[in-house]
Amino acid sequence: MTNFFEYIKTNSSFVKLAFDDLLFAEYKCPIKENRLPIWSDANYLAYVLSGRKIWSADGVSYELKEGDAIFVAKGAHYIEQILEKEFCLLIFFFPDEYLEGVLEYANFQKNKAPTKPPKLIPIDVNEPLKIYFQSMASFFLQKKGPLKQLLDLKFKELLVQLLNYQNSPPLISFFDSIVSPPERRFRQMIENNLQFNLGIEAYAKMAGMSISTFKRFFKNVFGSSPGQYIINNRLTFASILLKKSNKTIQEIAYESGFESPAHFTRMFNKKYKISPSKYRDRN
Repeated sequence: MTNFFEYIKTNSSFVKLAFDDLLFAEYKCPIKENRLPIWSDANYLAYVLSGRKIWSADGVSYELKEGDAIFVAKGAHYIEQILEKEFCLLIFFFPDEYLEGVLEYANFQKNKAPTKPPKLIPIDVNEPLKIYFQSMASFFLQKKGPLKQLLDLKFKELLVQLLNYQNSPPLISFFDSIVSPPERRFRQMIENNLQFNLGIEAYAKMAGMSISTFKRFFKNVFGSSPGQYIINNRLTFASILLKKSNKTIQEIAYESGFESPAHFTRMFNKKYKISPSKYRDRN
C-alpha cells in the first residue's frame, strides 16, 4: 500500500509547500479508472479543484466533485477516480501533534462523553472556506514562496475556521480524539485499520514510534504482540464475512487485510483447523 503523505512529499512532480511536518500541495493525476488502497501517517484535508473521486472506508463512501472538501483521519482508506477528466485538488497534511497544539491554542473543550469518530468527514465549504482556499492556491502563482511563519499561520487559520464554522459532530468527535489519553488514541488507531494490509512498520509510523517502542506500547495496551492480535482480529472478521456474506474467498481475504487468498487460507486453517470454504458450508 502507498503512503499517501510520503508519496506527495517526495514526488517532485507536485507543486508543494512544506514546513516541518506540515505539507500543502496541489495534487494532480491523469484520467485513470482505478480504486486504490492507500494510507497516510498524517491526517489531511482535501479540497477538489476539478474532476471527481470517491473516498471510502469502513463501508462508507463519499463522492467529491469540484468545490467539495473532506477531512481524512490518518490511517488506511480507498480512493477511486471517476473516468471523466483530470483530477486536481488542494491537500493539507496535519500530524497529530500539530493538531493538538492548535486545539490547545483555540481552547478546545474536550467532550465528557467521547464517541468514536469516522475516518472520513465531509466538510461544508462555506464562503469563508472558499476564500481561504483561493488565498492558498494563490501561493503557487508567486515566484517567491511564503515565509514558514506565514504558512504556519495559514494552517492554523484553516483549523480554527473548521472549529468556528463547522457544525459537524463527527469533526468535533475527531478533534476530541486528538486530545484524548495516548492509550485511547493508540487503541483507536489500531482498531480503525485492522482490515487493511498494513505491516508493523506502517502502524509504528502512524503512532509516531520506533518499531521496538511500538511493540512494547502495544503489549501494554492490548496484552499481546502486534502480530498475534492483528491476525486474530482479521481472522475473526473474516469468519463473520464467511457466515453472513456471499463474497468470494478471495474478496474476503483482501477485505480482511490479508496479503493474498493463499495467506488467508493458511492462517485460517491454522486457527480454526478447517478451510474457509468448509467453514462456510458448516455455518
